[in-house]
Amino acid sequence: MFLGNVMIAFTSAFVIGLLTGTILHGFKTARDILDPLFATYYAIPIFAFYPLFIVMFGLGDGPQVLIGYMLGVVAVIVTILNGLDRVPRVLKKTARINRQVGADNRAADERAGDENVHYRSEQTQYQRQRSQYESQLQNSRAQQAEYENKNARYDSLRDRYADERAAYRRGTWPSRYASWNLERDVSLAGSRVELINGRRVGVVTDTSHGRNGRVTALLVRLDNNRSVWIDVTDVRYNRAARVVMTNLDRNDLRRMADQRL
Repeated sequence: MFLGNVMIAFTSAFVIGLLTGTILHGFKTARDILDPLFATYYAIPIFAFYPLFIVMFGLGDGPQVLIGYMLGVVAVIVTILNGLDRVPRVLKKTARINRQVGADNRAADERAGDENVHYRSEQTQYQRQRSQYESQLQNSRAQQAEYENKNARYDSLRDRYADERAAYRRGTWPSRYASWNLERDVSLAGSRVELINGRRVGVVTDTSHGRNGRVTALLVRLDNNRSVWIDVTDVRYNRAARVVMTNLDRNDLRRMADQRL
């Protein structure tokens, strides 16, 4: 039991003395005030407090531990202060530099971590944008391929349509129709359509124009309510009477009805 009290008193005096000495070494004013007290501390008869401790804590181990602690704690504080005073200044400066370098390194590591997180975020955003771009590019290529296929089908249908139209019967234009050409700014919607012999076959409902703005074909609603496209080469226009003349045969017009490019 005695050795246990000694270890408790020693450990308490060492820990408290170490912490107090280390803290006081950094505060010059407090140390200047306490140094005279430390110098005269051992002039006080510590054992004179033992009866007081017995009255306060009884006859147990408390008074013994407290007396041991009071005998040792000031010695530890004074020893720590003297030891720290003897540390060369260059070592203290080195320690401060090391602490500063350590703080700078931690700050640099934190910045590097933040930059790494930012880089990863930008990388993720870039990959997302790249994926979107590749998807849009694939869609564009698919649309381009579809357009080319439609264009090829259109060209094939147009060639077949032209071949079929070339086989239709056409009458000879009278000389008085030679100057009845369509003009660029003419409005043909609603104009009556007649054959060369003067017989009505339908009404113009729409027109198709080329890149130069000239009319290339007329959409005609026949008298049987079916529709047909007539090339501009197969019509003449009487501007005064607002009548469109065609040299195509009536039966051919009916066979042409509803054939669309």
